[in-house]
Order: sequence, then structure tokens, then C-alpha cells
Amino acid sequence: MENLRTKLPGAGWKILKDGKSESADQDPEILAENKQDRYAAHFTWVKGKPDGQSMITVSVVSACFQAPAGTDLRREF
Repeated sequence: MENLRTKLPGAGWKILKDGKSESADQDPEILAENKQDRYAAHFTWVKGKPDGQSMITVSVVSACFQAPAGTDLRREF
């Protein structure tokens, strides 16, 4: 999580939230967005599962775009 805190801003990301989740476990979480690339990411450090291992969960969302009427999207690649 510390790497995310230090490296995301240098890569064009703005950290919107850095704290504890609202879950019962209050796992550490970071919510960040990159307005230029139109992405947002939510990182959660899930502490000590029953097997003793921790993990980071990541959810990424992007902006939706609509092609103008009549655009053949198969030709855009």
C-alpha cells in the first residue's frame, strides 16, 4: 500500500481516499483516479485470511464512450 501511496501520484493519479474501509475488518484502502486516462481504481489490502495470507484486491473502472452513429467499429482497429 505504501508503494501505491508514493508511486500513483507520480504516474498521473490523484488519491481521493486513503484510509480504512467501512467493512467490519476496516481493511486499509486507497481510491485513486486518473482524469487524463479516465480511469479510477480501488485498492484494498485484505488482511490475514483464515490461511494467514493477506492479499490486495483491485477494482478498475473506465469512462464509457459512444461512437457516432454510422461508425463501423470493426474498422477502428
